[in-house]
Amino acid sequence: MNILFVIPRMGVGGAERVIVTLCRGLQARGHQVSVASEGGAYADLLSAQEGVPQHMVPGMAGKDPRSLLRSALALRELIDRIRPDIINAHAYSTVLVAHAARRFARHRPPLTFTLHAPVRHQSYYVMGPTLNHLVDDLSAVCAFSRRQLYEHGLPQGRGTVLYNGIDQTWLAPLDAIEARPVVGSRSPIRAGVLARLIEAKGVQSLIEALALLKAKGDHRYTLEVAGDGPYRGELERLARTHGLADRVTFQGRRDDAAAFLDGIDLYILPSYAEAFPVSILEAMARGIPVLSSAVGGVPEVVTEGRTGYMFPTRHVPALVRALERIADEPEKTAAVRREARALVEAKYLTEHMVNGYERWFQRVINGSTILAA
Repeated sequence: MNILFVIPRMGVGGAERVIVTLCRGLQARGHQVSVASEGGAYADLLSAQEGVPQHMVPGMAGKDPRSLLRSALALRELIDRIRPDIINAHAYSTVLVAHAARRFARHRPPLTFTLHAPVRHQSYYVMGPTLNHLVDDLSAVCAFSRRQLYEHGLPQGRGTVLYNGIDQTWLAPLDAIEARPVVGSRSPIRAGVLARLIEAKGVQSLIEALALLKAKGDHRYTLEVAGDGPYRGELERLARTHGLADRVTFQGRRDDAAAFLDGIDLYILPSYAEAFPVSILEAMARGIPVLSSAVGGVPEVVTEGRTGYMFPTRHVPALVRALERIADEPEKTAAVRREARALVEAKYLTEHMVNGYERWFQRVINGSTILAA
């Protein structure tokens, strides 16, 4: 297959990481892959390390109609030149651009769309009904996101769920996991969160939960916060206000996520909005128990008390109770981390993700007639 991926920019982000993984995996299987975008760090990486062609399309990340029109004209020329068998767009704006480009191109391959992150609630009212007419097929990174589209106009039965995957190198050896002290067997328990520090990541709820534990005389937890962002100053102020400056450490950006995870006892994701966060897969693969808000697609991978723990989104008292329960049941967390790692190995590796996309692309191509002017 000749596959063209389309995305506004190839910066450092979740959707961009998926494209990098797909390009590597599909190219290794003999497929021809290329990316159309405004460029970015991952575009440079794919070009230099993998030899994947990067086609610069100016204005792809723009929002005004004139920029998008220029992008559509440039993309139309690209489509006619490289003649892909299928186009896979990774942002709603690029669906609009690719749809317009394909409409006026001589070569008209099937157009697909992959929905990654959760979008503003109002956006579903636009995306649900329009996607049915703009693309030949679509996928979502979790059943939750596809369900949101169904509830806002996308016909039932359309689309497929293709979960993100992580590289096999994330899997910690089983003997290393068994040798790791279980949560609650030593004090303090080192909890950790790895995220871009914005309000929607919910780290403030976690700090408030630690403050409530402190007020109850429970000092079993410390917190390591890895990441940076515009909300960091507010979070640091909140920790000081609650007298937690000695128990909450802000490490800044960490490029060694595996090393960070190996240094903590419990990974916590207190987010208010997520689709299918890869970070919980990474923690599970390392043998680190996960405590997450029941947000987005998290309940599709975390089964309470078996592969991890959950609490209702934005519910600080429930988060406190979950932290207490985990600390009180060290023998249970040992079983949880084993089952979580086994689940990732069985279902959520990049090999499984590439398999899914490869089958999906082939199915769409076989079910579609490439139009020619």
